[in-house]
Amino acid sequence: MKNLFLLISILFFLSCQKENNLTGAYIEGSIDISLEDSLGNDLLKSSNEKSYKLDNIEVYYLVDNKVKPATELTHTMDDYPNGLLFYKKDNKSCVRIFVNLYDLNDSTTTYVKWNETDTDTISILFERENSYFILQQKIWFNNHLIWNRKENNTERYFNFIKY
Repeated sequence: MKNLFLLISILFFLSCQKENNLTGAYIEGSIDISLEDSLGNDLLKSSNEKSYKLDNIEVYYLVDNKVKPATELTHTMDDYPNGLLFYKKDNKSCVRIFVNLYDLNDSTTTYVKWNETDTDTISILFERENSYFILQQKIWFNNHLIWNRKENNTERYFNFIKY
């Protein structure tokens, strides 16, 4: 009888074990930047007459070899349908750019159109475990490597000088 009870107990506990499925999500889907001109003027500060017009900045994603506005892909970014979040950090104006996660390749491209004549390209190499675990491994800004997880596992905040 004791052996039967022991066998039933073992089977009960084995049946309660969870599978090794991920139950949460970890997605690195943005980078943060601030912009200055060569004189140190904040180009994201709306009170600066030389700044970009924040309402006119547009984000585009390269998906299936087609450039698509972020506003067309808002189903997962309802809080930031234009792909941007403006905020202050250490008295600087900053923008969080929600990068292209729609292209399921390991490398994706995001375009930020600051105005009619100035567009920057952000390319990111991702490590994807599945659609719920996405890590940025390398970041390029206008084809210049600016961040590499293996070399500098720090926050992805950058200050750029625009000429």
